[in-house]
Amino acid sequence: MVGLVLINLGVLAQANLYWHFANPQVITVPTEQFKFDVQFKSDENTVFLGGVVIFNYDKTVFGDFATVSIAPGPKFSPPFSPAQAVAAGKVSYDLTDFTLVGAAVGLTYETFCTVTIDILDHCGSPGIEFNSEMDGTSFYSPGNFYAYENSYEDNLLFYTLYEPILTTWTGAEGADWDNPGNWTDCVPGVTSNVIIGSSANPAVTNGAVTINDLTIEVGGAITATAGTLVVDGNLLIKSDVHGTGSLIQDGALNGTLQRHLKGWGSYSTELKNGHGWHLLSSPVAAQAIAPFQDLTDNDDFMKWNEPDNVWKNRRQAGGSIIPNPAFDSQFEVGAGYLVAYEEDKDFAFGGVLNTADVAVAGLANSFVSGSLNYYGHHLLGNPFASALTWIDDASWNLTNVGNYAQIWHEANASYSVLDPGDPIPAMQGFFVYTSGSGSLNIPASKRVHSAVPYYKDAPQQIVLTAHDLDHQMKQESKVAFNPDATEGFDLEHDAYFMGGYAPRFYSVSEGAAYALNTLPAMTEELVIPFTFVKNEGTNFEITLDAALDYGTIYLLDNKTNVLVNLSQTGSYSFVAADGDNVNRFLLKFGAVGIDDPAAAEASIEIFTAGDALYFNAKQPGNATVSIYDLLGRTVLTTEVHMSPSASVDVSRLGGTYIVRAIANGEVVSAKVFIK
Repeated sequence: MVGLVLINLGVLAQANLYWHFANPQVITVPTEQFKFDVQFKSDENTVFLGGVVIFNYDKTVFGDFATVSIAPGPKFSPPFSPAQAVAAGKVSYDLTDFTLVGAAVGLTYETFCTVTIDILDHCGSPGIEFNSEMDGTSFYSPGNFYAYENSYEDNLLFYTLYEPILTTWTGAEGADWDNPGNWTDCVPGVTSNVIIGSSANPAVTNGAVTINDLTIEVGGAITATAGTLVVDGNLLIKSDVHGTGSLIQDGALNGTLQRHLKGWGSYSTELKNGHGWHLLSSPVAAQAIAPFQDLTDNDDFMKWNEPDNVWKNRRQAGGSIIPNPAFDSQFEVGAGYLVAYEEDKDFAFGGVLNTADVAVAGLANSFVSGSLNYYGHHLLGNPFASALTWIDDASWNLTNVGNYAQIWHEANASYSVLDPGDPIPAMQGFFVYTSGSGSLNIPASKRVHSAVPYYKDAPQQIVLTAHDLDHQMKQESKVAFNPDATEGFDLEHDAYFMGGYAPRFYSVSEGAAYALNTLPAMTEELVIPFTFVKNEGTNFEITLDAALDYGTIYLLDNKTNVLVNLSQTGSYSFVAADGDNVNRFLLKFGAVGIDDPAAAEASIEIFTAGDALYFNAKQPGNATVSIYDLLGRTVLTTEVHMSPSASVDVSRLGGTYIVRAIANGEVVSAKVFIK
């Protein structure tokens, strides 16, 4: 960035008057001020009769609050105006009272005045350089005319900022961009290289801001919708395993956005199958797909084909290293894609950042007859460099599209339901469901900074999660109640189940599988069937992760005939084997205080020592004890009396088992190892 100075001289002289800039203070490190001399000479001894100096500077370089002072040379000693702070928006410093009668100008250069610029508030390291003619030795003649006024506004003195200063956002004092307390060094200027560090407060710019380089770290965020953000240099938004940086702006910006993706090969042998898949979308226009899939490597890049109900691979059939010519060559703005990589990879989206609404139309439901499968589901994508709030108002303009989207949760290896108001992360794909002829608008007005990696639980829902304890996978299932809902599928209230690699766990209503099942009302007579289909795991747990603020929730295991009060225990552990009846669980309800085993607050501790299995209880009582092997087979069932302790001889057993004790309506399970 270059600043400029104009020296306008109005002179009355008796002979040719020559002047130039001299003794520049060349600055290559940060400093508080710099200065230079303006020198005169004449082709004969003369008396300088008077003049005016107007000092102009580029305020985008020196800032609105630079302080300029002009001091006379040794032969020029009238009353100069004192140093002044240049007001915001003013670009000149006019010494209109500059009258120097009687000062002599000789045949050699003498200092007429020294100009000093105080840059205490300047964010950068300034330096001085002359242009090719104003090199400190050249000069200009104002002409040989007595009392002729000459003004020069060309051949300027240039100020260059060497080594732009680096300043980092901390947000220590809020979100105000112009508050120096929010920066490590200073409020950025046009030559500043800016880092937006991770902060609880996003950097908010409300005016015109121009900077050099901009880097947004993971956890860092900028909002620039009320003003203008210009990045003259490079824009980089970083990403790692913990998330990405975030930018919300309306002006056109060209930048690079990183996206870190975890590879399936980084998991252990037991966990590889199912982990490492991601739904991906592009935050820039015209992003080529080819860099995101190495066809000679174990890279997968696919898109969902609703009419055929299948994933279409960019790779030709048979593992070819030749791309499918019918596949997209560029990311479609607002579309999502399914990707997987063997190793962790860092990709870069580069180009003009998307800032406009994306209209999506022509969404079809191709279901005719037979299995419902996933007809009517379409994979879209967040097209922005920030998170996006899912339908918390009418700006999404849904037409024949369900109110609940679904997102792939890589760590769980399953889909999760997005409730209205949940954030969709940047560069994240998501599924929507249509009953047919669907359309929607992806609104830029719903961009938001969010540290939530995938989703959050909504209030007034029952959220049950089935955990595969052996492979660190889990599948959530939601139940809600709304008097406007029906027993069947309602576009505005329900979401069909979409299966992943986790155990398939979903509620059933009128023969359909639901990830979110909204029913008219909760009653004590209501029973909701839950299907459980095991994956490769053996040891499982169902947890109650969210509940209503009324009623008691029970889970009945039809295989073990165990009724668990989930409102009290919060979880239920079990084993499953191939061939189990998939219609294994029933969800039941009871009013608070009625038939509520929570009144018996028994708590049982289970552990082994030597050849015995021990039970400690807070309250004496009888308990039914069952021991299962890891295939789910019952190896021992017995009754014990805890007063408050009891033990069972297990000397004939060895290995890992699941132990379950039932007492006073409470079920306690534990995994134990018997030597």
